[in-house]
Amino acid sequence: MRGRPFAFRQGFAIWPSTFFLFILSAIAVGPSFLILVTALTETLTGRQLVPPSLLRKLGLISGILLGAYVAAKAIDTLVWLNITRPR
Repeated sequence: MRGRPFAFRQGFAIWPSTFFLFILSAIAVGPSFLILVTALTETLTGRQLVPPSLLRKLGLISGILLGAYVAAKAIDTLVWLNITRPR
């Protein structure tokens, strides 16, 4: 294949961190999705279902987890660029 994507990874054994990055991103986006569904439901029904303090706490948790994901992904990409790719 001539034109490969920038981060083409062949085989799972080469990149064992991919699985953990996927799981971390799924865990991080879970609270954000919960906030979205709650906000949409509250908008459609016109009733407050959850206290705002709980939504702020979920936002903080999601923000911390997404920050950890971005840091882990950056480290993974730097390892790929500087160690794995030159071989």
